[in-house]
Amino acid sequence: MNITKELKDAMAYLRLTGIIPTLPERISYANSKKLTIIEFLEMIFYDELEKRQAKLLNIKMKKAGVDANIGAYDWDTATVYDRELVKNLFSLNFIQNHSSVLTFGPAGVGYDKYFVM
Repeated sequence: MNITKELKDAMAYLRLTGIIPTLPERISYANSKKLTIIEFLEMIFYDELEKRQAKLLNIKMKKAGVDANIGAYDWDTATVYDRELVKNLFSLNFIQNHSSVLTFGPAGVGYDKYFVM
């Protein structure tokens, strides 16, 4: 299904651009599953919400200087720490919970020796 230029322009004007890339797929899915209008709207607005939340999280992480790429983290250190706790911190759930994280260690060990948020 093709989306008209007018509809794309209206969604862009309303800043609903997260919906545009998935709209044809979502329309096909809604038709095949015989979704109600309300179910369809919930689905496409959730797409927009997810896009906005991901964008906001990325902005916050860049601003804070956080690299949440758990694959890049060096797990093989001589330092003793709770690895599950660090993995949980990498999930960044504390941001959604509006919580703070404070990490500390012995004086003189330096920033690069500990995971700091």
